[in-house]
Amino acid sequence: RDTLSLRPKMINDSLNSVNLGDSNNLSAMRNDSNQSCNVTDDSVTSLSRLPRRVGGEDRRQISGGIKECGTKKKRNRIFEEFFIVGVSRETLMARRNDNAQYFEPEELIRFPNHSDNRECPKRKVVSDFCFPGGVRVRKLNMTESMSDMNTLLHGKTSVRNDENCFVFTLSAEEDEVEDGGAKNSTVLYGFCLKREQIISTVDIDYFGGTEKPLNVENHWVTEQVLCFLTYQPLFKLHFGVLTSIVSIQRYERMRRSLPRNSHGQPDTRTMEESAPNGVNIEVISLLSSYYNRKIPGPGDVVSLHVSEELPMILFENEKDFDADRLEAQWFCPTLLSVLHIEDFSFLFGALMCEKSLVIVSKNKAAVTSILLGLRSLLKPFHWPHVLIPLIPTKLLDLLDAPVPILVGVEELPSEYIIDPEAHENLLWVFLESEEILMPRGLNKAIKKFALDGIVDKISDLHKEFQAQLVKTSDMSVYKKEQYKKRGPFKRVHKLYSSSVNLRRPMIYCYSPTEAEEKVIFPIIDQIRNTFTDFSLMIPAPRIVDYMLDFGHVEEELLDSVRKEDRGFLKEFMQTQIFVHYMEEKYLKPYLSIAQGPDDP
Repeated sequence: RDTLSLRPKMINDSLNSVNLGDSNNLSAMRNDSNQSCNVTDDSVTSLSRLPRRVGGEDRRQISGGIKECGTKKKRNRIFEEFFIVGVSRETLMARRNDNAQYFEPEELIRFPNHSDNRECPKRKVVSDFCFPGGVRVRKLNMTESMSDMNTLLHGKTSVRNDENCFVFTLSAEEDEVEDGGAKNSTVLYGFCLKREQIISTVDIDYFGGTEKPLNVENHWVTEQVLCFLTYQPLFKLHFGVLTSIVSIQRYERMRRSLPRNSHGQPDTRTMEESAPNGVNIEVISLLSSYYNRKIPGPGDVVSLHVSEELPMILFENEKDFDADRLEAQWFCPTLLSVLHIEDFSFLFGALMCEKSLVIVSKNKAAVTSILLGLRSLLKPFHWPHVLIPLIPTKLLDLLDAPVPILVGVEELPSEYIIDPEAHENLLWVFLESEEILMPRGLNKAIKKFALDGIVDKISDLHKEFQAQLVKTSDMSVYKKEQYKKRGPFKRVHKLYSSSVNLRRPMIYCYSPTEAEEKVIFPIIDQIRNTFTDFSLMIPAPRIVDYMLDFGHVEEELLDSVRKEDRGFLKEFMQTQIFVHYMEEKYLKPYLSIAQGPDDP
């Protein structure tokens, strides 16, 4: 699956043995931009040895049992591992005098714990994908009303998908797996929920003597991410369990009355979590119950007991389970709420022509939804190149690689210089400033996305979807009117630092209402059906000497489509996306029959 072909060559030199994090290798790749390359998601993630400070003996691990990552196993579990990633109290105590605002992410909790404790390539990068730019740390805002503290300790937990929920993906190795598992089990998902937590850097003995007022210098607010690694694209269920874990932790804090010292302030001896990083017996019980659940089949109902005080988790799986459609339904509401129909058409056309896209925004949910949403709409075609929904800052050199890439960036370092003319196939999309930065010649080079008039067919539905968003938004009347007037992103050839001030109102649709689903799902189905119909129109190629002969395919296909579509399709048929699809459909079955079961 991961072997790609560059036309007309069938097999190319693999980069799987190249450590893309090595600057020398990157330089070699840049110097030979014409070489044939094979780069997959996993060739990036599994080869990246990302240094980070880990808690060592202080790292909390919860016991359990699972086959070690990297060994051959059936994917018959509802999730593989659970992590809590953030910054440990020990790290903050050691560096409390630093002025750093961002810290290296650490694995604080892992469930279940592997007895042999071997390193797994995928597990090693989880922390960096949870916090690609590092973990933000700030001093606790200690006001008289304690509003900041009360919000953190007792604030409500959202029961809906929001900007704190995001997903990253990794490619799975086929040789890790026996038969079984989800239809889409070649993708390993990371379901992430971000939260904030108070950490005190004062030893408990400090309060054994004379009582003192809380000192803001000793109390920090840090970010943590709760993450499930799983092969099962059960979006609502996984995020429902993550939300319940956070609810258990918050209820635990509320259940413990915080004693006050003589200054009328909460005693920090009970301010922090009573269990390591909030993983108490109820959380462990929920994780264990969830881990041992069977993967729900089509139409199955899952019920999970959370605690005596919190409601039970109820989930009904789709009767017509389709992993690809589930992906599109989860990511595309955010994708189509952010992008104007012209921007969607332009970026999707660029994607199909194998131009590289870099989405930049501090909103992780929006970045990952745009990239994974665009990929999901390609079905039955497949993006065979590098896809990193959130790239760690230390891997930004990958943007110089001479291969198509789809990359999300949370925030660019201040010293990072963008030279659009140096990357002739690279488009930068800045969500905050609503700009698309590209080389001057690329705008004309990208053919308008045209396939059976699909853009015209979904344009009215997209307008209706935008109108529904305005109705349900809690924005002021003035901002709603501004939002209605939003146009496409500005396309520029030079980045202006002041352009961020041009930001217009934005509505992010994370959890569509029933009324919004009635509009957005038909858009998804219309695009998917158009691609399916198009794939059925493609003539079968000839197979000569174990190679595909595309000689007659292009001529016959272009004769069978509308004139308006021919320019776009002619370029699309030169891509590896098209070649990869044809090889999977025609060449791979032919070779399996020709070689026979006993051939190597």
